[in-house]
Amino acid sequence: LMFSTDSIMLRQIALPPVVISCGSHTVTTIIFAVWQWRSLSHQLPHLRDRAVVHRLLILGLLRGTGAVAFVAAVFLAPVAKVVVISYLFPIYTMFLAYRFLGEPLTGRFVGAALVALAGIVVLVLPELGPTSSNEWPGLLLAGYVGISVAIGRVVLKDIPARIPNQFILLMEAV
Repeated sequence: LMFSTDSIMLRQIALPPVVISCGSHTVTTIIFAVWQWRSLSHQLPHLRDRAVVHRLLILGLLRGTGAVAFVAAVFLAPVAKVVVISYLFPIYTMFLAYRFLGEPLTGRFVGAALVALAGIVVLVLPELGPTSSNEWPGLLLAGYVGISVAIGRVVLKDIPARIPNQFILLMEAV
């Protein structure tokens, strides 16, 4: 409900998508850093591990570009379609986890993914026609959002478990 309300409110703001995204992430990062500073300050030695830093940078890049793409998509296409398409990330994650993390992929998972994709086609594509071709850039950006979240989930799984979630969230936001 919060995410849907947030998505609808974005259209009410008369600023470029990059400004909206950067502003909201800055406020969120400051609030989180102040709230968790005590426990996070003890985690700074983890920044000596280059592999961890590289993964955190990838997460931040994916999160940042995905957030800007989502805000831009909301301005370019109907909010309902943008949210539905961007929430395909579990399907993308399932296939990426199979490919890059060696996680099992059963017939049940593939069947569920096909049903979900068929549902997206029913929800989104029939309304698109010559009169709504200006929606395509927004829908493509929404697709990128889903893909960037999925890649981020796979990269996140590869970060060592000894690093606390609070630290990962803060570094990803920064």
